[in-house]
Amino acid sequence: MSHASTHDVINQSPAMPARDVFDNDVALSEAVRRYSVDPERLHELGRRAGDPAWHERGLEANRDLPRLRAFDRSGHRIDEVDFHPAWHDLMRAATEWGVHAAAWQSDNKSAHVERAAGFLIWEQVEPGHLCPISMTYAAVPALRADAALAKQWIPGLSAKAYEFGLKNPAEKAGLIAGMAAAPITLPLGMI
Repeated sequence: MSHASTHDVINQSPAMPARDVFDNDVALSEAVRRYSVDPERLHELGRRAGDPAWHERGLEANRDLPRLRAFDRSGHRIDEVDFHPAWHDLMRAATEWGVHAAAWQSDNKSAHVERAAGFLIWEQVEPGHLCPISMTYAAVPALRADAALAKQWIPGLSAKAYEFGLKNPAEKAGLIAGMAAAPITLPLGMI
C-alpha cells in the first residue's frame, strides 16, 4: 500500500531533486571564480553531490555502524574495522576527485582553492567520511618537516586512489591518514 488511509503527511519537505550543488551555491561559485579556478570540475562534482543516489549511499554508510574485528576466527589479532560498502564508495569518490591531499602535488596555483570548494560540495553527501579525508590533507604539510618521511608517505597520501585494508603501505595504490584513540580511564573521584 503506497498511501496510508489514516493520514496525510504534510509537514515534511519533499525529497531533493537531482541538482548541481555547486551551481546552487552562489557564494561558493563567486569565490572560486575570484581565484581563477576552472569551474567545470566543480560542476561535475556538484552534479554528483546533488544526485539522490549518492545521498542514499550516505544514508547507507551510516545505517550500519563500523564494526571492529579484533581477532580472526583462529584467535590471531587483526584489528580490522568493517564498514558498510557505501562508506568505501564515498571514500573512493572523494579520493578519485582529489578532495583529500591531491592538491599538494599539483602545480596549479588554484589547486588548494579547488580542493576546498570540492570539500564543501562533497560534504553535502555525507560529512562523516570526510574526517579521514581532511586528516589526509593535513598530514602532508606535517610530513614535509622530515624529508625521509615525506618521501615515504606523501606519494601514497596524495594519490587519487582509495584502497582499504591493512597491508604494507608501499604495496597500496593510495593511502589515507587517520588517527587512533585509546579509551581513557579516570579514577572515580575525577568524574
